Amino acid sequence: MSEDRLEKALEAMKRESVSPEELEGMRARVWEKLGNTGEAACAEFQAELQDYIGGRLAGNRRLLLEDHLGRCPLCRARISELRGERKTVPLLPHRTSRPPWRWAWAAAAVLLLGMIYLGRDAIDIWLAPAGPRATVASVAGELYLVPEGVLKAGSSVGENQVIRTGPGAHTVLRLADDSLLEINERTELSLQAKLRSRSIQLQRGDIIVRAAKQRLGRLSVQTRDTAASVKGTVFAVSTGLGGTLVSVVEGSVVVTQASVQVVLRAGEQAASNPALAGSVQSAISWSPDAETYLAVLASLAKVEKQIAKLPSPSLHTQSNLIRYMPQGMFLYGAVPNFGDTIEQAWMLAEQQASAPPAPRPGPI
Repeated sequence: MSEDRLEKALEAMKRESVSPEELEGMRARVWEKLGNTGEAACAEFQAELQDYIGGRLAGNRRLLLEDHLGRCPLCRARISELRGERKTVPLLPHRTSRPPWRWAWAAAAVLLLGMIYLGRDAIDIWLAPAGPRATVASVAGELYLVPEGVLKAGSSVGENQVIRTGPGAHTVLRLADDSLLEINERTELSLQAKLRSRSIQLQRGDIIVRAAKQRLGRLSVQTRDTAASVKGTVFAVSTGLGGTLVSVVEGSVVVTQASVQVVLRAGEQAASNPALAGSVQSAISWSPDAETYLAVLASLAKVEKQIAKLPSPSLHTQSNLIRYMPQGMFLYGAVPNFGDTIEQAWMLAEQQASAPPAPRPGPI
């Protein structure tokens, strides 16, 4: 074929158009011939696989078979079967997640903790000590258990039982923690106890609390607008329609009123209504032991005044260390020497402790 005729044939082939159906048919025929060729080759070599495994295949033929095995996965699999080799089983992807039961336990633990947190108040009440909350130590006048009837000395007061004093009455209760509760006339209250705290729910009237040292939690007085809690002290609470007044005779009391918390010391008051503010003396004047409370208050005030009169240490204006400072150093500070003042205050406290104690309310 001349070069011109070849060029013309190539140009004719380029210009020739083939439909998609004819192109797909040709592709299928090519794949069919290739597949049949592979099956025929495999059939030819598979007849010699036993000789190949046994080492009886001639050198040239062995080379041809090994070349075929390098390109044919079907024949390689057939050799593995003839040799009795274990088939390879594909492994599933390794899961790093925890087994479902672990998630269930974690969810249960979170749920349990949430229930304990939300129900902590109920649990605290449930774990409260059993038995009466108080015993009537003494009563003058009428003391009522609402609505059951009259209480006498030695009677018990249970959880959330409402008691009320009549006109002209005066009562002292001994709480389960050995605190003493002095109750004025026309006063209504109830007692509650939890594992970590004890509370007096004062609806109206006047009380004086001689709180014992609390081993666990605090003792508190709750009114409509005030909460007063202590660890161990003497304080008075009066409440009514006009508001609540807290007065401290001895120790300190944490008072919360209108979301504001203050700490009261001996001789201080806190009133939810400023019109109620007065003096500690007037707040406890209704008690038969008022003079004794005032004596305790006066003894504490005496020590405070004596300490306040102690001379304060003079300020240092010079120091022997200045000459050791490097040149150009201008920073200098000095702290007053409180050693003498502290020593004198300690001596005053010891003198007060050794003096005859102020009369205190005797045991009921």
